[in-house]
Amino acid sequence: MSKTIDEMIAELEEAREDLGGDAEVRVAWQQQYPLRGTVERVTVPNGPDPDDNYDEGESAAGQENDGKFLWLAAGTVDYNENPYGPKWAWGQDSEDEW
Repeated sequence: MSKTIDEMIAELEEAREDLGGDAEVRVAWQQQYPLRGTVERVTVPNGPDPDDNYDEGESAAGQENDGKFLWLAAGTVDYNENPYGPKWAWGQDSEDEW
């Protein structure tokens, strides 16, 4: 399920209490074969209209909704860090939930 900005803020505040405000943030994706990355940038769209966010002639499937999302741009982890993400990052309690 997708998160809202308010839901993320609440979860991040709780994480800050547990880990401290200087803890680095990682992103895990591809649940069945998890990879990890960094959060490189948080981006707010220029507006809700695709013309505000895309150049003339540029197109992508679903772009009519892209201006309604907060975007987190993922980057690669340091060369010495494991590139694979942990399965527990999705919060599953048991393997049968996969």
